[in-house]
Amino acid sequence: MQASLLEVLRTIPDHRRAEGKRFDLATVLLYAILGMVAGANSYRQMHEFIRVHLERLNEAFDLRLPYSPSYTGLRLILQGVDPAALEANCVTPFGLKPVEEFDRGARIGAAPCAGS
Repeated sequence: MQASLLEVLRTIPDHRRAEGKRFDLATVLLYAILGMVAGANSYRQMHEFIRVHLERLNEAFDLRLPYSPSYTGLRLILQGVDPAALEANCVTPFGLKPVEEFDRGARIGAAPCAGS
């Protein structure tokens, strides 16, 4: 059976000290990912997405984030996640390629240029 996204996110080590863990890391990561899928492209927009949808998100995923982290709090939490751990736990096990391996000039489904 495949693991849920939340289960996969729970395998990412939390860099914060015990007294700094006001918010569950996996929950914050999940809600931030959902915010980005919904169009948020800044910490302020992710904060606003979580703030506006917090009750629905908590009910839908049976989670209990007490309130939305501030945008600066989100930034500190997300910037502290170890990229190597994120890749090892969330990218590699599913056979996905890290972003660095993509050809930045290529488009999905694009035909090769004439003369290529």
